[in-house]
This record gives sequence, structure tokens and C-alpha cells, in this order.
Amino acid sequence: MIINLLDITLITDLINFLFINEHNKLNWTSISLIISGSFLLISFFANRKREKYFFEEAASTEKKLLEQSLELQQKISDEKIHADIISQARIKWIQDVRETTSNVFSLYYQCCTVEDKNLRTELSGKYSAEVLKLRLFFATLEYQDEENINFNQISSHDEPDKYLKDIQTNYPDDPSSKALKLLKNLDSNEGKNIYMVELINELERNRSFTNQNYMSSLFSELVVAVSIYLKIDWEKSKKII
Repeated sequence: MIINLLDITLITDLINFLFINEHNKLNWTSISLIISGSFLLISFFANRKREKYFFEEAASTEKKLLEQSLELQQKISDEKIHADIISQARIKWIQDVRETTSNVFSLYYQCCTVEDKNLRTELSGKYSAEVLKLRLFFATLEYQDEENINFNQISSHDEPDKYLKDIQTNYPDDPSSKALKLLKNLDSNEGKNIYMVELINELERNRSFTNQNYMSSLFSELVVAVSIYLKIDWEKSKKII
């Protein structure tokens, strides 16, 4: 009870000290100071709360930006790795085609010059294996229409090179002329595989090597076609990196 009375007395004295002047009137100066101080305290804590909110928002935004930056860097890195893999695979493919084409030519000329029948048979088998391997490099599921190289017509001529040049110059609508024109297109390899396969198949169909003029003509066409094909692919591989 005494404590409560003391508390009330203290509170009353404090109020009188703060709000009542010596003339027993309201002390507006003290009241103004208290109100101003209260507003300052409220403003201070409000600003602190606002600053905390903005700090948290800034930290959250910075975290999101960092995460997005890391994701972008990872995506770029993955794409670069993927592009490198594709490019290296394409370069390896080009090297393999060159090597196999060279092996086909080499085995053909060995078969034409060797006298030993057993060795000739052995080389002929290797020749067929390399031709098959070369054909697989250009394997295609494209529909093979009638506009193809007419090999029988070409091989029936004593001078196949001359015949090929003649049809390309004078008979541009001939299927053989169209096919050869496509194979020698310097801008794109689109649609070439079907004719590459046909050229390579013809090498195997004539593995008896009896018509060497025709085989030489066939190899000439294949050399040109392969060279153009690989050059275009090489340019593609450089653009991928």
C-alpha cells in the first residue's frame, strides 16, 4: 500500500514537473519538447524499420541477380562444352573420311598392279571393307528418287570423263548432270549424301577393276565430291567453336 502511494506521488510529481509551471499552468514548452521528441523517436524507429526493409530487399535482389548470373555463366559454359564436343566430333569425322578415302584409292591401285592372285584377293577384300566403311560415313535414310547418276550409261562409254563433261555442258536436265551438279555445289551439303552413297556403291559394284578408264573417271568424280563435302563441313566446324 505504501509503495503504491509512493508510486502515485512520484507519478504526480513527475507530471507536475513536466507539464505544470511555477504559476500552476500548463508548461507548453515542455509539452512541445516532449511531443517533438516523441515524433523524433517514432520517426527514428520508423526509419530504422524502413532501412531494414530496404536492406533486406536489396540483399534479396542482389542474391537473385547473383543466382541468375551464375545460371547464365553455367549455361554459357555448358553450351561452349557442347559446341566443342560437336566441333571435335565433326573434325574427327572429317579426318576419318579423308583417311578412308585415301585407303580406298590406295587399295584400288594395288589391286590393279599386283600379279599374285592370292594377294590380289586379299587386297580386294580389304578394298571392299574400306568402301563399306566409306559408305557408312554418308549413310542416309533419304528417299532415293529417279534423279540419280546413271552409272550404266556412263560406264558404257569408252571415254567416261568426256561423256560426263558432255552431259553436264549440253544436257543439264539429265539426271546424271543434276546429280553431279548437286555434288559439286560449293555452298551446301544438303541432299548430297544420297549421291555420295551411290558414287561409293559404284566403286564396289566394279570391284573386278576390268574397266579402268571408267574407274578412273569414277574416282575423279569422288575426289571432287569428297573434297567439296569436307571443305564445307570444315567451315561448319569452325563456326560452331
